[in-house]
Amino acid sequence: MSKQNVYNLDNFREGKIYMRNDLILSLNRLNYLPLKIFELIISKVDPKNPPEDNLVMIERDEINAFFDEKSIHKKYILQKHIQELQKESLFTVIEIVDDVEYTKSILPIPYAEWNNKSTEITFKLESNIMTYISDLKSNFTQYDLHEIRKLKNKYGIIIYRMLVMYYNQYEYYSKTKQKRQEQLDEFKNPVITVSELRFMTDTEKKYPRFASLDEFAISVAIKDINDNTNLYVKYDKIKKGYEVNAVQFHITKKNVAPAPLEEHPDFEEKQQSKEEKDSNLYARSMSSKYTKMLKQTYLISDETIFDQKLMIELGVQVYPYYEIIENILGEKGVLEHMRYVKTNMTPASEREKLSGINKGIAKYLYQAASNYATRVQTKNAEINSIQMQKDTILAQLDEFSKNDTYLEPIYNGFKEQVQNIDADDTDTSEAIKQEQIDQIQAMIDSLNNSKNK
Repeated sequence: MSKQNVYNLDNFREGKIYMRNDLILSLNRLNYLPLKIFELIISKVDPKNPPEDNLVMIERDEINAFFDEKSIHKKYILQKHIQELQKESLFTVIEIVDDVEYTKSILPIPYAEWNNKSTEITFKLESNIMTYISDLKSNFTQYDLHEIRKLKNKYGIIIYRMLVMYYNQYEYYSKTKQKRQEQLDEFKNPVITVSELRFMTDTEKKYPRFASLDEFAISVAIKDINDNTNLYVKYDKIKKGYEVNAVQFHITKKNVAPAPLEEHPDFEEKQQSKEEKDSNLYARSMSSKYTKMLKQTYLISDETIFDQKLMIELGVQVYPYYEIIENILGEKGVLEHMRYVKTNMTPASEREKLSGINKGIAKYLYQAASNYATRVQTKNAEINSIQMQKDTILAQLDEFSKNDTYLEPIYNGFKEQVQNIDADDTDTSEAIKQEQIDQIQAMIDSLNNSKNK
């Protein structure tokens, strides 16, 4: 597997995780919650200024946030998972230097301390693990703890980190123009052997049949990633003979809502006071075209725009999702969404009618916009995935035609079938389009297998 990733470190921000690619591709025996706690600990380490004595302190509540909110046994659960983290977090890292394969076993957290008076828990990181999370000069990946928090399965976390590793390289080299197009395609559509997947997910002695590995690990992970992160992933099984020996992942990125204005790193420096900040946000919301569109569709009234707090909520929480919808569907798509919301929303109460302002409108519009933006993103990612697969097959057929002019008419027939699949066709479901592509790919594979025999 390719492990190169050479872009420079950004300024450290808590909530970002920096990890050497060797560690991402290592054997990981941790279960779901201890693995999340480990990611949280790593997110606290500034790679350029690692903590003295390798000590990291974290608030209990920040760890407890990973647990079921209704649990009344958080103290016991916390202790259990911290102990499991210490005992089971054995990482087996394989590195190849000058054609020599080195295997390293690292137990990253040998010590943890907390007491019944303090709200903090102290973790001591083993010095050898620091090599993989600090002083990073190349071959590392940056990803968001926020995305890890949302994942609901250990396999989802492990495979997500690996896919981010490849996609980050695709994005970096796309900008620097340092790689050929076929190399970029390899980053965006990485092929991972089944043995490598089993190694990373600690399933070498589990799910002996690939069908079971696929059902209980790979497909579960991909659904988790597609539902809960900014990546959209599909995958193909690659056979050698009758056995699946590799998986090719196809990665696309969903559009992500811009960070709320107050989360920008330099925001506070630019604001002299809370009043000035609110004034700027209010002015920005008032001048936004989305405010005019909301008035046009009667979702807000003239009275609403004089409520500064409400208008700021709309600008910060709702309008970024309108931007996503507009980027994919245009202004017309945003207007259609607003009209649909207006038609289907619960009528205002008598009190709201009398006041002229619906105080709950910001929350209502946020929920509607965020849900719709997610559906639009997913649909757009599916269309992009279909188009990407079409382009890949057409490139294959061009190559086959060059090498075998005798079968060129057959390959041209396949090309015509592929070109007849319209990725943007809204009347045909993505499942049907995918089935058509899979059938064509199967016929091409069958023809090439027969030819090779």
